[in-house]
Amino acid sequence: MNPANRLIFRDAGTGQVTVFHYRTFYEMVIACIVKYTGRSLEEARALTDHSFIVQQPPTDVLAAALLTHEYEYHWAMLLVYGEEYWNKYPAVSSTPPDDYFDWYDDYITAHQLATELLVDE
Repeated sequence: MNPANRLIFRDAGTGQVTVFHYRTFYEMVIACIVKYTGRSLEEARALTDHSFIVQQPPTDVLAAALLTHEYEYHWAMLLVYGEEYWNKYPAVSSTPPDDYFDWYDDYITAHQLATELLVDE
C-alpha cells in the first residue's frame, strides 16, 4: 500500500488549509511496530495496510487531529496487541518507552519524513 503523502483539508467557512502528513504517520506506525514489537517490516506493513489507518483514512481535520492526538507508538501497539493492550499485556506500556522521542526524531531525519504531522498553511 502506498498512501498519499499529504492529505489537504480546507475549511469551507474560513478557507483555512490544514495539511496532514499522512505518509509520515503511516511510516512511523510501521517503524514503531518493527522497533517495539520485533515484527518484520513485511508483517508491520501488512498489519498497517489492513487496518483502519489505511482502510479508512481521515476525511477531515478533526479525524486527522484524532489520529495525531496519540503517539504513533500507541497506534502501533493497538494494531499488534489490540484494544486496551496495556491491560492484556502488562509488559507493554501504554506510554512510549524512554528512548522513543530520541529514536523518533532520528528516524524522521534519517528517512526525510515530515517533522510535524498536522500543519496549518
